[in-house]
Amino acid sequence: MQISSERIGSNGIVLGIDLRRITPFAENTKILTHDIFDPIICEEILRILPRKANVVLSDLAPDIIGVWQVDHLKQIDMVLKVVDLLPQILQLNGTAILKIFEGESTQSFLNRVRRIFHKVHISKPPASRGKSSELYIVCEKYRLN
Repeated sequence: MQISSERIGSNGIVLGIDLRRITPFAENTKILTHDIFDPIICEEILRILPRKANVVLSDLAPDIIGVWQVDHLKQIDMVLKVVDLLPQILQLNGTAILKIFEGESTQSFLNRVRRIFHKVHISKPPASRGKSSELYIVCEKYRLN
């Protein structure tokens, strides 16, 4: 969030959502203390944003229990909730960057986002290389609104 805040400067708002209370670190940063599955999360997001977002970044992860299949499925479920919110919060031709844990549901997740974005590609940044199963799905030109 800090890098996003620095990049957009006073021209925009960075909205974060976390289960833990986090103190905003810049004037253009707003943080909601909510669960992504909270039934009022969309209302809360729309209350803060002056318009639909240009970019949605999701770095969600569940508390890891160490059973990979369970951790993977919980994380995919979380990011699918973000995808479900996109019609309300992301503008047409917008971008979403979504972290997922690679696993058995990766292909079905990719198929879903490919239906709503013109361009989808997978990125594995150097910081998460090695044994990490984190993938970042870069989705460009949102087409559903």
